Parts: sequence; C-alpha cells; structure tokens
Amino acid sequence: MRGQNVCRMHGGSAPQSRAAGAERIRALEHPAISRVAHLIDHGDTDAIRFTAARFVLELLGHKATEKIQTDGRTVIEVEYVARTLELPERAG
Repeated sequence: MRGQNVCRMHGGSAPQSRAAGAERIRALEHPAISRVAHLIDHGDTDAIRFTAARFVLELLGHKATEKIQTDGRTVIEVEYVARTLELPERAG
C-alpha cells in the first residue's frame, strides 16, 4: 500500500486498518454537516448558499434529470445516480 511499509494484507486491507479508516471518516461527518449547514444559512453569496443546498439534495438522491439536445429532433436524458459510502459497523 502506498505510504506503508507492509503488504496490503497486513496494511491497508487488514480489518483493523479498514476499521480505523472508517472511524476517521466518521469523525469528519458532523463537522462536514455543520459546515455545509453554515454555508446554507450564512454563505457570502446566493450562489454559495444555492450550491450548498443543491449538494445536500443531490446526496439525498434529489437530482434533476439533465437534458442534452444534439439537434432539433434528438433529446438525450442523462440521470446521475448518487453512490453512498458504506462503512463497517462500529464495534461496541
């Protein structure tokens, strides 16, 4: 694993390493939510507030369908699907 002195089985892919990484991500959850909420409520511009609100809505699966017209007759609809990060359950 990059940045480690052991093989991937005993380093980044080991269960304890994966659990520690998941815990570090969980530790960022509340600060990130607080920051986005602050931007929605107190962003410097309407664009910043709108972008933060849209970010939250897209994470929750509320993304608008995007239409792209290639000519006068053809319409292609593209729908983006949000993927969630699945973290292992906390121990204890």
